[in-house]
Amino acid sequence: MTAPCKYTSEPYTKVYYSDDRTTSVLDLPGGKVLNGDFKYMKIGLQVLSGTLVNATGISVPDFATENLFLPLDIEPPEN
Repeated sequence: MTAPCKYTSEPYTKVYYSDDRTTSVLDLPGGKVLNGDFKYMKIGLQVLSGTLVNATGISVPDFATENLFLPLDIEPPEN
C-alpha cells in the first residue's frame, strides 16, 4: 500500500472526482524512490482494483462474490 507519490496527503480531489480513477492515480507525479518506509495510501487500492478489473474483465464486487464469498459459503453483499 506504499506508493512513490510526491504528496504528503492523498490527492482526493484529483483522483476521486476523475472519470477514470485508476488512470488518474497512475498519472500522479512520482515522488522519491521507495526507501523502505511504510506510507499507507488509500489510492493504492484504486490501482489494485483497476488491475483486477483489467485482468479479469469483471467488476471487483463480482470477482469477490465468485472467488471469495461463494466458495466460503458467505452471503454476498447486495449492490
